[in-house]
Amino acid sequence: MNIIKELQKYESTSTLDNIYCEALKAKNLDVYLSTIQSMEPEAILVGESPVYKGSQKTGIPFTDEYKIGNEKITLLHHKDQQGHIIKNDTTENLNRDRSSAIIWNELGIDMEHVLLWNIFPFYAHEEDFFVARRQLTPEEEKIGYHFLELILEEFPSIKVILVAGEIASHVILKHEELKKKYHICYISHPNAVAKEEFIARFKKAFELKENIIQREDIASENEVSYEYRRRWADTDENGHFYCRALNKILPKSMMEYCKYCPCNLHEDGYCGYYDFNRDDQGLSLRKVKRRYDLLIQAHLIPLFPDYKIRINKHDLLIEQAFQFIAEFYRDRISLEANTPYLFHLMEVAMTLKPYLFQIEVGEPPEEIYVAILFHNILNGTKVPSGKIAKEFGEYIRSLIDPNAENHIENLLKIEAQLREIKAPSDIIMLFKRIFKMEYL
Repeated sequence: MNIIKELQKYESTSTLDNIYCEALKAKNLDVYLSTIQSMEPEAILVGESPVYKGSQKTGIPFTDEYKIGNEKITLLHHKDQQGHIIKNDTTENLNRDRSSAIIWNELGIDMEHVLLWNIFPFYAHEEDFFVARRQLTPEEEKIGYHFLELILEEFPSIKVILVAGEIASHVILKHEELKKKYHICYISHPNAVAKEEFIARFKKAFELKENIIQREDIASENEVSYEYRRRWADTDENGHFYCRALNKILPKSMMEYCKYCPCNLHEDGYCGYYDFNRDDQGLSLRKVKRRYDLLIQAHLIPLFPDYKIRINKHDLLIEQAFQFIAEFYRDRISLEANTPYLFHLMEVAMTLKPYLFQIEVGEPPEEIYVAILFHNILNGTKVPSGKIAKEFGEYIRSLIDPNAENHIENLLKIEAQLREIKAPSDIIMLFKRIFKMEYL
């Protein structure tokens, strides 16, 4: 490809190694780019610069010698039109890199849709200390952006830029013109965060990509970046606030219920959820809500928010449960407390949650948590029992449907376990009351 010739024009110095002056690494990158180009990738993951045991050895961003020698990774073993294939220059002591392992072990199947690149393609290292990377100079940042422009020209199918790491973020933020053509999502570098967190951010950005590209855009969202946000709830001069979980404007007095909300980050009114990057400080609460209404109507976001980075499997199940019940209880009021019914469900579930994760009944505790959220859904809505079983599993259905097999047996097991861990009597009574166990 022409970009290989452009890369080879730069000379190595005492603090910079142009790895593409080496025939093997240049050919590796050429084969990789030619292969991935034929697959028309929809996104590009932009890292920082080659690492010593990673792409400095292979010529391909986010790879290492061990991974390109692994025949199970089919993308790295395609042949180009001339029959060339990506190769190592050795068969002994193959180097491994953490970011390469994370990407190819956990996300390998997605890599056919994502082009891998570094914001600076050359290996920048300390003088007289080859194994240590160094910071980029302003001139090197310009060079890196020049090559990013070239690679984007070569790949017109790309619509999403996933920015991994502070260096890449620093460079891309300087160029506002990118936002006019691409959807930009900022995720951490896999070497900078826990593996599970990086994977969650990557997949969240990819899920959003499907929505943005395939559904209608909103005029006011022409510069979209979907990212994890921690921010105070929008309020007005009277203390009224916009609740993202309920998609409602609520009086200040109801902020006390924030402590039960899964969006809550341990302080009332301090929320953590995914949102479009925005700059609307000073807008009235009605305009804030109107903005979210439009996003929900366009199916760009769910009614109940994607409320946090999901690191554990149970986080995803619980989030899906909240999004499910929000559709049925969005305007329901609890007659007992005269508050939105979702607040009642949140309060009950959060009160019981600490005890659920202490018991052992042979089933995941998060499924009991979800059943508590669903405890009245078969009576209070038109949701059929079969739909719960199909979307959330038979065990959850067995806890909430009196006609389900093992309904009584499963509830009694949980009650017995609560007694075994010496849960307070009011907790046990609450559990029995919501599942109407006094009538069993």
